[in-house]
Amino acid sequence: MSGPFGLFSSEVEAEDDLPQLLPGETWDVATVVHVAPLVWLTGTATVVPLALDAAGTTSQFDPVYAKAGTLAIS
Repeated sequence: MSGPFGLFSSEVEAEDDLPQLLPGETWDVATVVHVAPLVWLTGTATVVPLALDAAGTTSQFDPVYAKAGTLAIS
């Protein structure tokens, strides 16, 4: 999350024990981010898909990015 012009940005790492996401499934993840209400906030999420095969090796695919903004007035 960050305020206008990238001011007062804050990063949050994902939890380590997230469940497996299979094709067609969705689930919500919520976290508390301590950012001052600076009229406009922008949030960016990055998901890096990994595939695990029967031999136990992982394959990494292209990351997926999402970005959203909202008004935040206190």
